[in-house]
Amino acid sequence: MIGLVRRWSARLSRKFVCFRVDKPPSGPLTRTSFPIWIAAPGYNPLSGGTRAMNLLCAHLNRLGYDTYVLDTPRTQQSPVPLRYLSRKLVNEQERAGREPIVVYPEVTVGNPRRARFVIRYLLNRPGFLRPGAELSYGKDDYFLSGAREHAPAGARSFDLFMPLVDHSIYHTPPRDSSRGGFVVFTNRVFIDASVFPDWLKPRTLVSMREPRSHAELAELYRRSRAVVIAERSVAIFEALSCGCPIIGIANENFNESTWHPRFRDAGLIWGWREQDLDAAAEKTSRFREIHTELESSLDGRIRSAFDWIFDDVWRRVHDPRQT
Repeated sequence: MIGLVRRWSARLSRKFVCFRVDKPPSGPLTRTSFPIWIAAPGYNPLSGGTRAMNLLCAHLNRLGYDTYVLDTPRTQQSPVPLRYLSRKLVNEQERAGREPIVVYPEVTVGNPRRARFVIRYLLNRPGFLRPGAELSYGKDDYFLSGAREHAPAGARSFDLFMPLVDHSIYHTPPRDSSRGGFVVFTNRVFIDASVFPDWLKPRTLVSMREPRSHAELAELYRRSRAVVIAERSVAIFEALSCGCPIIGIANENFNESTWHPRFRDAGLIWGWREQDLDAAAEKTSRFREIHTELESSLDGRIRSAFDWIFDDVWRRVHDPRQT
């Protein structure tokens, strides 16, 4: 038991918490005035959320912000260049009077790093994956939204949909390719096979319990008539990039009224409408156009969000009434 307590205490000691700067820095505001600490999980190539958090760190550094992933993973699997926080870096930042801004995913409860300045990256609807987490958000928190419909009512939120599709893997097949069969994708939501119509054959089950490589998934999407899915997932975007339409199975958390408005009528149909599959396949080209626009606008959207937040944080640290 003593050994367990010691190991638990050692883990806690490695968790960096924020410091507060009583004397704000002088000089002009720049993109390195405040270090950004990102509470990103270890990189998982099959998890859209962890990929988005890690990519955010890489993009911010590329754009000139001083950004770090908070916890160094045991194994380095990220394909993008990342910087990890260390005790030495924390000490240097504190001596320089550079108070950090912390970015949490929407599932984080409260403010475990004790940051004065907090950004919540809403990669899913707040409270969906971690019920009640949204009740612990601070009144002065800033918000980035992976989908506009996830933004809290009345709060200032910035559109930061993160394009995750690797086009070297997920792309359309040759024009003369034929398609047959269906993919049934399930991760968090179970799909009852008894509701499937007779024409939905043959079927290939894709589950995170038995993960497949991106190359395997891409090949499967390129030869299938459609993907059946009942939840939000980056798999939808990857399949559409392969010209494979989506059959959405509506439920409380995934339905036509709550799905990304910008991607409506772009290759996704709701329910068992076999007669609409060919038209949906043609409309996947519209998705690829929108996705390309989002890739092109990403740098501008990141700068717009973080420059505004930096301006506001600068105002708060220099105004005693805001502390």
